[in-house]
Amino acid sequence: MDERALNEFESMFEAAVRPSVNIEPLAWSRILVALDGSEREDSVMAVATHLAQRVGCALHLVATRAILDGEDESKLRETLEQRLADATRKAEEAKLEVSGEVQLGSPGEILLAQLEAAPTTLLIVPTPHGGQTPDQTTLGSTVDHLLKVSDTPALLIKGPIDDPTAVFKRLLAYLPGGFEVGPHFSIPFGLVEPQGHLELMHVVNEEEVQRYAAAFEVTPDADEESAKAEAMIRGIESKMTALLQAAVKEVRDEPFECRSLVTQGNPVEQVALHVLNKGDSLLIVESESRPETPVSPEAYTLLKEITGVPILAL
Repeated sequence: MDERALNEFESMFEAAVRPSVNIEPLAWSRILVALDGSEREDSVMAVATHLAQRVGCALHLVATRAILDGEDESKLRETLEQRLADATRKAEEAKLEVSGEVQLGSPGEILLAQLEAAPTTLLIVPTPHGGQTPDQTTLGSTVDHLLKVSDTPALLIKGPIDDPTAVFKRLLAYLPGGFEVGPHFSIPFGLVEPQGHLELMHVVNEEEVQRYAAAFEVTPDADEESAKAEAMIRGIESKMTALLQAAVKEVRDEPFECRSLVTQGNPVEQVALHVLNKGDSLLIVESESRPETPVSPEAYTLLKEITGVPILAL
């Protein structure tokens, strides 16, 4: 492939880039909080209370858990009712509008019914074992179910949070391959605290390059493979950089700092390094979790593998 052909190849991406980003103010309805009696419950409530105070919205608490074989249902209900009463008291002490209930059964189905019952801006839910099942293959049946059938953004609390007021101060929003501006794109901009920091990040990776190659019916031979791959990478970088910079420009007058970053490599490694080196307090992953639309493998891997910070699945 000669230089002219390479330039034409890159221009296919550039011609398709017409960034039109409209970031609407985030209108809050209510925050749905899942309580499961685990050690992560206190962190869930602390984050929910802080956020509800800041944005001025109501909390609805649902204490729910499946009944295990041989478990005493009445004792389980009594335990959850006590946890709900404690959580409700804390919310009332914070001068919040709060309601709640106890429901035994499949937490995924119960929470989905709650999401369908009333407008909900955000779900806050604890995830098991630091965010993974013991065999580390999934996020757990409840979170997996909600990601599959609900389009409500879900804040996953993977571990204890020492300072809930710091969670929304330094946000890293990861946009996976194939990302398009959707209805939830405005959410990170509405979550970041005044004087906080939001970084929009995309990592060009081998799988993404292969997807574009297939879409453009590019089948490079051995001699041309390197040049074509490099042209493909430059094209993807140009496309995503234009999109993210358009978003940054939209919020240049907001009371927080917003930047964009497009890099290359393994998404999990690059995101983990960013969280570690920059001290990010919240990771946001555009997961494309729409009804009947499976979460992309890239997004799901990030949701599952990244630990140490809460993660918001959009």
